Amino acid sequence: MIERALLDNGIPSDKFEIIFIPDIHDNKAWPKHVCSLTPVFDILFLGNKGIVKELFEKYGNAKMLFVDHEVPISSTKIRQTMAEGGDWREHLDKTTVDYLEEVDGIKRIREIFRK
Repeated sequence: MIERALLDNGIPSDKFEIIFIPDIHDNKAWPKHVCSLTPVFDILFLGNKGIVKELFEKYGNAKMLFVDHEVPISSTKIRQTMAEGGDWREHLDKTTVDYLEEVDGIKRIREIFRK
């Protein structure tokens, strides 16, 4: 979904790499885990000054840049709206909506929320 959105917005595939980083449920070890799975980086982009900032301050020396949120809604709220049958499409671009519909994302979200 992220790859498709980047490509549809004109960002060439040679300008990004998407890396899956599974959670290890160990905050102290998490920065080292991230660094073991990614190429060396000099800058860490953050959406807030929370736990990730705190963990990486203790672990490494990457410069931290804080990115403003461009939309006033969170993915958590979008998933909740999907689960409740609300109008979630208005908060996402066409590429993302199309992808979620292709992979039956709404059904998957509703199954998760039922548990």
